[in-house]
Amino acid sequence: MPQVINITSRDFKLSAATEAKIREKIASLDSHYDRISHCDVIVEAPAIHHHHRGEPLTVRVRMTVPGAELIGDHQDDSDRAVAIRESFHAADRQLKEHASRLRGTI
Repeated sequence: MPQVINITSRDFKLSAATEAKIREKIASLDSHYDRISHCDVIVEAPAIHHHHRGEPLTVRVRMTVPGAELIGDHQDDSDRAVAIRESFHAADRQLKEHASRLRGTI
């Protein structure tokens, strides 16, 4: 697991279940590349009191690894779970590309 994990929501409160899902996704990233030192996840909704279906939600995963800072993000208008899943897919691709560059296979 990364040494430092920050999970932040902007303009609404994350449920305990959503935060647990994010922590699970971070652990999954660590299984692909175990040198993540810092991971920030920001879940951002429109500047309203709470998120409603149909309004954009952005999830950004920022990871610090030796020699680089990697970012995976996704915006979705329909579903918080989709935005979280897709942002972590993007982060995972970034980690795999970084690991390939280090091995010299890209």
